Amino acid sequence: MRSLYRCTAPLLLLILAVPVRGQRDGPCEHEAMRTATLRAAGGARLELEAGAGSLQVTGRDGLAEVRVRGRACAATEALLRELLIETSAGNGEVSVRTRHPEQSQRNWNDNYAYIDLVLEVPAGMSARIDDGSGSVVLEGLGETEIEDGSGDLRITDGRGAVRIDDGSGSIDIEQVTGDVSIDDGSGDIDVRGVRGRVTLEDGSGEITVGDVTGTVHVRDDGSGSIRVRDVGGDLIVEDDGSGGVRHSGVRGRVQVPDED
Repeated sequence: MRSLYRCTAPLLLLILAVPVRGQRDGPCEHEAMRTATLRAAGGARLELEAGAGSLQVTGRDGLAEVRVRGRACAATEALLRELLIETSAGNGEVSVRTRHPEQSQRNWNDNYAYIDLVLEVPAGMSARIDDGSGSVVLEGLGETEIEDGSGDLRITDGRGAVRIDDGSGSIDIEQVTGDVSIDDGSGDIDVRGVRGRVTLEDGSGEITVGDVTGTVHVRDDGSGSIRVRDVGGDLIVEDDGSGGVRHSGVRGRVQVPDED
């Protein structure tokens, strides 16, 4: 059997591609499971690039490696062969990248192709993530930077600063030790339990922020209500398009449009 992985790392410990049949939550006429394990030196950063498909990354205490599991699903065997996962490690980075068929060759209804990706990494590992589409769940990571195209995003137990550039889909953040910065196109935003500062720019959707030790700064909000409670620093809303601002329990100063 020809391997469906491309390996560029001498530290890759395990490569496996086992074809299976069946259908789960989404269309999956042709399916293959792939796994890989890479050593993660102390202080290494995860560089992750994922296309279509769901993504889950979990930090595990005591883990000294990055474990990768990918479920590739496609409409045809030919498309399945083009779904690849590339891995490498070295120079303080662990890289995981998915490869998909060229978009110009695809019509989703008849020629879908995606990879649902699950990673386990050392707890507190910093990460830079570029995700195309599909839901994203991140837990127990260190400093994290994510660029997300579409799909819901959830982050819990963050152990460092979080920076998000998001196109569409809801954002749910709970318990982060560090500053949180969000630039969002559309979708509701819910941020709770941040030990730091929260900075937001949002196109549309409701914003809810609570239990923040630092300042909450909304630079620009297009549409949707803003609700803020229990803030240790200031509340600053520079520009609010529509929806109104409600706040309670702000210990610092409050600066809201149209409010003395």
